[in-house]
Amino acid sequence: MPEELPCIPFVRTRQVAFHDTDASGVAHFTRLLCLVEEVEHEYLRSRGLEVLSPDCGWPRVHVEVDYASSAGLGDWLSIELSLGAVGTSSLEWKFAVFHSEHPVMSGRYVVVRVGKGGKPQAISEPEKECLISGFSKGGDACK
Repeated sequence: MPEELPCIPFVRTRQVAFHDTDASGVAHFTRLLCLVEEVEHEYLRSRGLEVLSPDCGWPRVHVEVDYASSAGLGDWLSIELSLGAVGTSSLEWKFAVFHSEHPVMSGRYVVVRVGKGGKPQAISEPEKECLISGFSKGGDACK
């Protein structure tokens, strides 16, 4: 059984902008995923890890989403991100999005760290510790 990871989520708020909506003013499902991705990138940067460089990238290889309700233009969303699992070169992210405490969507996705040529690149043990520690109280393994 995988090791239980700390579960204090990384939470950020985002407002649904005009470019996030369709013609009816409802946030398009793909744009909601982009907002989740923004939060993931903010988390990586907060831990001192690069989102994209000539030597490293994190493409998505699997995404699962359940939608519970809609969000519209101007709505403020709370986006909760947590780390589900850490593999040799992959990360499983779990997320939940809320509007006024009502679920909008939740799911999980897997990213793989790739190097030059798009080949999987191992996540070092210090980087793993750094990523995991950000979800625990007082987590500070990056410093």
